[in-house]
Amino acid sequence: MPDCLSPTRRAPRAAPPSTLERPPDDDLPLQLALGWVLVRAMPLTEQGAAADVFSRTFVADILAAIATEAFEVNTTPATFGSLRAAIDPMVNKECLRLQDSIDRRYDKGLPVSDFVAKKASESRWLHAFRQEFEDVTTGGGVIDFVEREVACRIGEDDGVLLTNPEPLERMSPLGLYFRGLVVKLRKLGFSEAGNLSRRVAAWCGAGPQEYSWEAAHDIEVRNPYPTSEARGMTRISNMERHMEALATGDVVGAQQTLLAFYDYRAQLIDHDEKSWPHALLNLSVFHYRTGGMEAAQEAVAEAIRISRSANDAEALQQCLNLQHRLTTETEGAAWPAAMLPAVKQEPVPLRRLMHGVTPTDDLWSLAAALDMGEPVPVAFRRIYTALGRATPLAPGAEVQPLDNGAWHAAQANLWSLLGSESLASVHEDAALADAGPDVALQVAISRAERLAQRGAFDDALALLLTHAEGLDHPAYRTWSRAVWATLRRQAALARDGEAERVLRGLHSNSSARFGPGGPPRDLWEPSAAPKDERGIVFAHKYVTDALERVRDGLDADPPTPPHLLLRHTLASLELAAGLGLWPVYRDGVVCLADVLLGMDLSRKADAELDAVWDELVAGHDALLLARAALARAKAWALIAAGGSEGEEGGEEGKGEALARASEYADLAAEKGRIVSAAHVLAHAALLRELLTDMGAAPSQSVEIPSGLSDTVRRVGEIVRLVGVRVAEGWK
Repeated sequence: MPDCLSPTRRAPRAAPPSTLERPPDDDLPLQLALGWVLVRAMPLTEQGAAADVFSRTFVADILAAIATEAFEVNTTPATFGSLRAAIDPMVNKECLRLQDSIDRRYDKGLPVSDFVAKKASESRWLHAFRQEFEDVTTGGGVIDFVEREVACRIGEDDGVLLTNPEPLERMSPLGLYFRGLVVKLRKLGFSEAGNLSRRVAAWCGAGPQEYSWEAAHDIEVRNPYPTSEARGMTRISNMERHMEALATGDVVGAQQTLLAFYDYRAQLIDHDEKSWPHALLNLSVFHYRTGGMEAAQEAVAEAIRISRSANDAEALQQCLNLQHRLTTETEGAAWPAAMLPAVKQEPVPLRRLMHGVTPTDDLWSLAAALDMGEPVPVAFRRIYTALGRATPLAPGAEVQPLDNGAWHAAQANLWSLLGSESLASVHEDAALADAGPDVALQVAISRAERLAQRGAFDDALALLLTHAEGLDHPAYRTWSRAVWATLRRQAALARDGEAERVLRGLHSNSSARFGPGGPPRDLWEPSAAPKDERGIVFAHKYVTDALERVRDGLDADPPTPPHLLLRHTLASLELAAGLGLWPVYRDGVVCLADVLLGMDLSRKADAELDAVWDELVAGHDALLLARAALARAKAWALIAAGGSEGEEGGEEGKGEALARASEYADLAAEKGRIVSAAHVLAHAALLRELLTDMGAAPSQSVEIPSGLSDTVRRVGEIVRLVGVRVAEGWK
C-alpha cells in the first residue's frame, strides 16, 4: 500500500474537523473520488440488493484505504495520482481473480451472470473517474450519480424502500462520513455543481488547475466579443437562429443555438444567475415540444431548484406550471387501472389536475380536464375562469393577458363536442377576427373536419390547402396530419384499395398522444407508441374506440354474436351521455340499433333510432345519417317479412312496412353517395333488390364510387412540396 494511504497513524492535519461534520469544501474532489470508489466496491442489483461480486478481503482493503483518507490518518490529503496508484492495482488484481473464476465456470458449463462479467471487465476505476470529468456536462452527471448511489448504500435514499440491509451500516463511522458527503452534494446549486465539476477536473488533471472568478474574467479578455454590446448582439443572433431552426424542423441546430444563447461563459462574465432558471426552462420547453419528455422533466426540476435558491418567484411559477403539464401528460389518466369508468358531474379533483394561475393555464387545463373525464358542460367554467382572470375587477386593477383568439377557439371546440355547429361557427368567426396563425390553422382544421363529415371532401381539402403558405415546422406537422386524415377517411369510406396503398406509400408514419392535455406526436415506428399501465388515459377516445370495436365486430366475417356486443354498446352510451358528447351518443344509438337488429329485435331498434331521428336529420354527419337510415330500412324490411311477430304492438301492414323500408333505403343510398361510403351503398343496393322482390317499387341502381388514387397522388405531392418549402424557410 502506498505511503499516502499507509494505515500507520501519523500526525493529524492542521485543524482537522470532526468526523461527523460535513466535508470541507477544499476536500470535496477527494471526497467525491472516495464516494466513486465506494460505489464501485459495493455494487447493487437492479432490485437494490447488495451483490456479492468481489471477495470480502478485497472489499475490506478498499474500505481501509477509504477510511485512511476519511479519518485523516495522513498529514496531507492524497492526490489523484497517489489515490489511483493505491486503488487501481488492487482493483486490477481482483478483476483478474474474478475473470479466472468466470473462466472456470465456463469450462464447467455453468452459467455466469452478465452483471458479474461486466464488473470483472471494469478494472480501472479512477481512470474512468478522470475521463468522466473531461467534459463539464458529464462531470455534473457524475456528481448526481455519486450522490444518489452513495445514498442507496447507506440507506439515505427516501425514494427507495429497503428490503435488504444496506451494504454500509449508516451509523458506522464511514456511514456517518458519507452521510455528510450526501448532504453536502444535495445542497449544491446549479452554479456550485458546475464549479465543483471544474475543480474535480483540475484535481484529476483533466482540466484547468484552478478555478476562480478571476479566471472567468480572463475568458473575457480572450473573448472575440469583449464588449457587452457585442455579446448582446451575439445572443440576439443565436436566438434568431434558434427560432429559424425550430421553424424549419432542424432539431439539432435549434438545441445548439439555444445552448449558445445561454452560453455559460456569458453567465460567468455577467454574474447573471437569474438567467439560469430561464435557460433551463426554455431548454425544458424545447425538449417538451420535440418529444423528449424525460429530458424536459430533468431540466425543469433543475430550474425549480435554482429558482428557489435565487428567490425568483416569476421563474418558479413558470417552472411549476410546466412541471405540472409534464406530470399530467406522463402520469395522468381519466380512470386509473383500479377504477371502473364512471362520470361525475363535477370538475376533476385538484389532486389530479391543479388549478391554473393564468388564463393560458386555464385554457390548457381545459383540454386536460376533457381528456381526464370532466363532462363538457362542467368544463365551461374553465372558459369563464380564464375570462375572469383577464377582466379588471376595479378601475386600474392589474389583469392578466388573454389570447382572445385562443379563448374563442376553445369555446368553439366545446360547442362542437356538444353538437352545436351554429354556436361553434359563431365562436370560430370571433376567433378568426383576433387570431394568430396557430389559432387560424386550428379553426381551419375544425371546419375541414365538419366539411368531411358532410361528405364535402374536396371542399375540406381546398380549405386546408389555402392555409399551407407560411407554415413553420410544428404547424406543418399539424396541418399535414389533418390533410392525411381527410384523405385516409375518404379512401376508407370508399374502400378504395389502390388509394389506401398510395396513402401508405406517401405517409407511413402515424401520431399518438402520450397523455392528457398533450399534443399529438409523430410515431415513425409502431414500437414508439406509448404503452403504460395507467388505465384508461383518454375519456373521449375510450368511448369512441369502444363504439369502433362494436362496429368492427358487426362487420367481421363471421360477425361477433350481438349479445356479446350489447354490454359494450350500453356502457359507451352511458359514458357518452354523462360526458355530454351528444354526437358520440347518437353514434352509439346507431350501433345499438345494429346490435338489436342482430338479435332480431326490429321494432326495438327502430324505436331507438326514432328517438334521435330529428337530431340526426338536423346534424351535419351524413355518414351517421346514412347508417341510421340503413338500419331503419333493415328494421322495416324485417317487419314486412314477418320477422317481428310476437313483439309488442302487433304487425304493421306489409305494404306500409315495405314503403317505409324503401324510403329509408333510398335515403341511405342518397347520403351514402354524398360521403362515398361504399359499404353503405352496397348494403342499400342489396336491400333495394330484396325489397323489389318483396313487392316494393324498383329504384335506380346505385353506383359505388372509385378512382381516388389520382387525387391522393396530387394532394400528396402538394404536401411534400410544402414540406420542402418549410425546410427551406420559405426562401
